[in-house]
Amino acid sequence: MYLSSTGKLISVDVSTAGSSFTHGSPKSVFDIPIFGGAAYQSLTALWDTTRDVQHFLVTTQAGATNYAPINFVQNLFPGK
Repeated sequence: MYLSSTGKLISVDVSTAGSSFTHGSPKSVFDIPIFGGAAYQSLTALWDTTRDVQHFLVTTQAGATNYAPINFVQNLFPGK
């Protein structure tokens, strides 16, 4: 499995029988709304599966489509 650049979880069947390697066609499993947007979609730390691949854990924000910016001010009063 891998996460595509469009935010889709993709599955590919593979076989390593004997000394050969074969693969099937990629199949879209579902869309993953990664928290933080497209800039973070390639980071695998933002999603994971259980060992049996029956459950998925995804870092996301339920129901939100627009994110408020965070302003970080450092050294507002230098020297104090």
